[in-house]
Amino acid sequence: MERMGDVPAGDPIACPNESRGLGAADLAYAIADGRAPRASSELGCHVLDVCDALLRSAKEHTFVKVESTCERPEPMAELG
Repeated sequence: MERMGDVPAGDPIACPNESRGLGAADLAYAIADGRAPRASSELGCHVLDVCDALLRSAKEHTFVKVESTCERPEPMAELG
């Protein structure tokens, strides 16, 4: 099997969908900037609620209302 060569970190041409570490980077910038991170605990709890509703819906073969809500975080700025 042929081994792939090294790819420079953050190379948008070689890895156009590379998003690993963006959450950690946003958390670091949020701390430095004195703002809330985009992946907040409020968002995490809502995502968990959505996942639970999906699983219950599939198991019970019915619609399950998601009770929680959260504010949508601002999008990250484009890199490059």
